[in-house]
Amino acid sequence: MLRLRLGIAALISFGLLIGAAPAVAKTDYVEVKTTAFVEGTVERKYTNGLTEISEPLWSGNIPTRVRTITRSRYQTCFELKFQIQAHLPFSNMSSANGVDVTFEVWSLQGEKLDTEWVDGRDWNPLDGPTMVVWLACDTWLMSGSYNLIVRTDQTLSTDGLISRYVTGSQVVNLVIERKASYANTVRCKKGKTVKTFPRVTCPKGWNPA
Repeated sequence: MLRLRLGIAALISFGLLIGAAPAVAKTDYVEVKTTAFVEGTVERKYTNGLTEISEPLWSGNIPTRVRTITRSRYQTCFELKFQIQAHLPFSNMSSANGVDVTFEVWSLQGEKLDTEWVDGRDWNPLDGPTMVVWLACDTWLMSGSYNLIVRTDQTLSTDGLISRYVTGSQVVNLVIERKASYANTVRCKKGKTVKTFPRVTCPKGWNPA
């Protein structure tokens, strides 16, 4: 997934506080182990040397360590969910001069692997938290350490073809742990009863379900 944007970019700054809390959320086959608290602000630099930094446009706890749980030998997708909160009214986040947030996963060797984003049309119209739903189905999603780049873009003006905006990024370390739960469990049945056992073969008197 990749978006191309035309525009004039300036630098941006984020407030970042990395936490190491216990498991905070579970989604479909993904367990979030730790998060980083991120506040997105935009930084506009002028030719006269002055710099103007905005108040935070959004904030959220961004996953920094997750564990994916493989339930089947044929499972290839993992759905990661987390919330971010807009700090501006919906009309200011979603209009032509709206705010986009992009999440990019890069390998430590410099290869871009995946992208997810919230654009101006995706913000919660009730001004509550907005759910980021990241569906990853690529083979790159293996155990290891990655760079997660979190970027905020705020559009200054647009004519439909070319947009001027301020932007910037913060790099957060992302650790992925893969766990194949199916490797050590087996579903068995005896009569009408079906159970899952923590072993590779069914016990005596039970047949594979």
